[in-house]
Amino acid sequence: MFAASRRFSTHAATSRVRSMKRSKRRQALDCFMSHIDKTDDDHWLWTGSKDRDGYGRFVRRDMAPREYLAHRWSYRYFRGPIPEGLTIDHLCRVRHCCNPDHLEVVSQRVNLLRGDGFVGKQARMTHCKRGHLLSEDNVYRPPSRPLRRHCRQCKALTSSKKSA
Repeated sequence: MFAASRRFSTHAATSRVRSMKRSKRRQALDCFMSHIDKTDDDHWLWTGSKDRDGYGRFVRRDMAPREYLAHRWSYRYFRGPIPEGLTIDHLCRVRHCCNPDHLEVVSQRVNLLRGDGFVGKQARMTHCKRGHLLSEDNVYRPPSRPLRRHCRQCKALTSSKKSA
């Protein structure tokens, strides 16, 4: 009899803990969604505070206060954990969008190549600044920096001007 009542009380305590975790999780979601503005083109735009790069910042205060990037919190909540060594890419290119359908887990390299920054623009270049095609037979890659590309035709032009 004692064991049965003890088991019941343990079950009741476990049930209360699960219920508390669910309610805290729900509170966090409600707080998060209060900072979201859903647009007609399916963006979830963050209206709360943003960092200097334009990414949303979300502080969870229901447990130990901790600050998150809003898009990363959204991905974790709706999709699951972010694997170690990977990052989140905004497929829509809107930094303060938190729609999990617009977020994808990728490597840092893929994220940079897809982006609008210097690395992404250079990777998508098909012609040099003088209009020469950047094909593999016209590109020189320095051994010390194999990801860099230099136009062989431009190098030949500049070296012939120097010798003349």
